[in-house]
Amino acid sequence: MTQEEMLLEAAQTEIMNLRNLERVLAREEEVKKRAIIHKAVYSGPQIKYVSKDGKILFIAVDSSS
Repeated sequence: MTQEEMLLEAAQTEIMNLRNLERVLAREEEVKKRAIIHKAVYSGPQIKYVSKDGKILFIAVDSSS
């Protein structure tokens, strides 16, 4: 195999590798989009309070959630 033939084959291989890489990256991106994890939202009763200078100013009990 001459050097010119080897260079031609290397160029063709590079093009094929780039196409394969693009396909793999696109597939990985699709998998990432499908694998989005949603945080669970707490919907039970909650107690909220506001304090200032160590004194509790307001307490709210929300059991409707």
